[in-house]
Amino acid sequence: MKALRFSLRTKLLLSVSLLIVIDSVALGQFFARQEAANIRRSVVSRGVSLARGFAYNSEYGTITADEELLLRVAQGVMRERDVVYCAVHDESGHVLAKLERDGRTGVLASLDHAAGSEPFSEQGVEVDGFDLAGDEHIYQFACPIYIQRQERTAEEISLLFGEASAGGWEGVGGADIGGAPASLTADESADREMVGRALVGISLAEMNSRLARGTRLAILLTLLVVGVSLSLTVPIIQAIVEPIRDLVLGTKRIAHGDLSIKVPVQSRDEIGKLADSFNQMVDDLRCSREEIEEYNRTLEQRVAERTADLEKRNREILALNRSLRETQEQLITSARLAAMGEMSAEIGHELNNYIAVISGRADLIPLTIEKGAFDKAIENARTIAEQTSRIQVLTNGLMDSSRRDTRQMNCDLTRLIADTVDFVKPQNKYDKVQFHIDIGQPVPMMRLDPQQMQQVLLNLLSNAADAIGPEREGHIRVRSRWDREADEVVVEVQDDGPGVPGELLQRIFEPSFTTKKHGHGFGLAVCHRVVTNHRGTISVSSNPEWGTVFRIALPAGQGAEGPKGEPEDARAESESPA
Repeated sequence: MKALRFSLRTKLLLSVSLLIVIDSVALGQFFARQEAANIRRSVVSRGVSLARGFAYNSEYGTITADEELLLRVAQGVMRERDVVYCAVHDESGHVLAKLERDGRTGVLASLDHAAGSEPFSEQGVEVDGFDLAGDEHIYQFACPIYIQRQERTAEEISLLFGEASAGGWEGVGGADIGGAPASLTADESADREMVGRALVGISLAEMNSRLARGTRLAILLTLLVVGVSLSLTVPIIQAIVEPIRDLVLGTKRIAHGDLSIKVPVQSRDEIGKLADSFNQMVDDLRCSREEIEEYNRTLEQRVAERTADLEKRNREILALNRSLRETQEQLITSARLAAMGEMSAEIGHELNNYIAVISGRADLIPLTIEKGAFDKAIENARTIAEQTSRIQVLTNGLMDSSRRDTRQMNCDLTRLIADTVDFVKPQNKYDKVQFHIDIGQPVPMMRLDPQQMQQVLLNLLSNAADAIGPEREGHIRVRSRWDREADEVVVEVQDDGPGVPGELLQRIFEPSFTTKKHGHGFGLAVCHRVVTNHRGTISVSSNPEWGTVFRIALPAGQGAEGPKGEPEDARAESESPA
C-alpha cells in the first residue's frame, strides 16, 4: 500500500489545526473543571451554613425533646428549594423530628451511599454523598448539636431559650438561621457536650444542571475558538507556503532547462532571502551555461588543431622509429661483421699456429728417418697427431657454437646427470677428483635435448677438473633440486679450485674468451646458448675460499607436453645418450 503524500500546505494546516484543537480542548476542560469545582464549593459552603444554623437553632428543642419546636425550625430550613429533607437525632440516633420535601416520603429510609463517594469534614460538619431512587444524588450535611457541660437550672434554661420559645421560632428558618458560630475552638468543644445531630439533605440536581450548562458553554467556546483560529491560520499558512510553492515550480523549470525563471520576492524574511538567493543561483547558472556553450563552440576547432598536431608528431615518431630500426640493423650488421672478422682472425691465428707446428714436424720426419732417428720421427708424428686433434677440437667447438636447433624429448634429468658423471669418471683428468652427487626431492620428467644438455654437463665438469688441476686432489659436487615455488629445476656444478677473478666473471660466457692456456673459448658460450634455447638461465659465482659454482635453472613446466609437430616416438623417447 502506498503511503499518503501531502503537500507542505496540507501538513502545516493539519499540524496547526491539531495543535489548536488540542489546546482549545485542554483549555475548555480546564475551565470546565474549575467551574465545576467552584459550583461544588458553593454547594458545600451553603450546605454547611444551613446545617450549622439548623443545629444551632435546634439546641433547645433537642434538650427538651420538643418535636413541635424542632419542626418549626426544620420548616425554615425546608424553604430552601434544593433541600430534600432535614431531621434531628438525639445522641442515641433516635429521630426527634424530620421533614421531607412535599410529595416525597421515606427519603431517609431509602438513602444509599453513593459509589466512590468519600465522606469529608468541613467546619465541623460531616459531608457525605448518597443516592436516592430515580438516580438522584444528594449531599447530606450532619452537624453535631452541643450544650454546655455545666448544669443549669430551669430558670437559667428559661432565660436562655424562653425568648425563642415565646417568639414562636417563625423566623428561625429565615435570615436568622445562619446565625450559628462559624466554628468552635478546642476549649469550647471541651466545654460542650453533643446531645444530637442536625441532618440536612441537599439535592445535587441543580448543581448538575449548572455543570451541564457550563460544559455546553465550554464546548461552544472551544468550537468558537477553534473556528476563529482556523480561519486565521489558513491565510497565514497560505502566505508562508505560497513563496515556497513558487520556489518548487522554479526548480522544476530549471530541471527542464529553463533558466529564464524569476521567483518573485514577496517579503524580506528568511523565505524572501531564500527566493533572492535562488534567483542569484539561476543567474549564475545561466552565465555558466553561456560560457560552456561558448567554450563548446571553440572546442571542435581546438580539437581539430590538436589532432592535426598529434598526427604530425605521430608521423615524425614513426619516421624516427624507422630510422632507429635501420640504424639498429646497421649496427647489428656491423657488429656481426666485426665479430666475424675478429673471430676469423683469431681462428686463422690459431690454425696458423697449429699448421706451423704440423708443417715443421712434417719437415723433420724425412730428415730424422734419413739419419735413422726413428724415435725422433715417431715423436714428431705424435706431435702432428696431437696438433691435428687440437684443430679438430677447435672446429668441433665452432660447429657446436653455430648449432641453433634443439630436438627436445621426455628426459629424466636426474638419470642424465648420473650417466654423465659415470661417463667421465674413467678419464685420466678425473683421477684425483672425488665426485659428490646430491639429488634432492624427485625431479619431474622434462622436455630436453639430451645430447645438448649432456654437452653442457660435460663442459662444466671438464672446466671444474681443469680448475682443480692434475697435480692436486679435489672435489666436484653436482646438486639438483626442484624449486616448486618458482616452478623450476636447478642444477649446480661446484669445484673447489682457486676460483675466477671477479673482473673476468662478466666475460666468462663470451665466445672465444678463455682463461686456459690451451682453451679455445667456445665451451661456456655453447653452454649459455644451449641453456637459453631451453628457456633457462645459467649463472656463475666464484670465491677463492670455496671455488666456483655454475647454476643452471630450467622451467619445470617443460615436462607438461611436447612441442607441436614432434613425432610421437620422439615424445616417448627418454633414453640417455651416455
